[in-house]
Amino acid sequence: MEIPSSADYPASYPEAARGTGIVVRVVLDCIVEADYRIACAAADDGFPEYDFEQAALLLATRFRSASRTRPPNGVETIGKRVRTSVVVAETREAARSR
Repeated sequence: MEIPSSADYPASYPEAARGTGIVVRVVLDCIVEADYRIACAAADDGFPEYDFEQAALLLATRFRSASRTRPPNGVETIGKRVRTSVVVAETREAARSR
């Protein structure tokens, strides 16, 4: 499994929101694709003027799923639905504080 790097957070943060200190949790509904990337749709973030949904979707492109779920079942993940959330913040440290 791969996750976004600390450099990905400031790169994805909406330009219009820079300097505001806003940290938003965006819910993503995703499907694991054949290459273990996840294809997602984002729920409304409540800040239409900043478009944090797009930032969350950009961060989601950095995720890779494991090929199988955890034992004891160990089920293949391709095609499985995943519901998760991504914290959108100017820095990864700010995201971790949420």
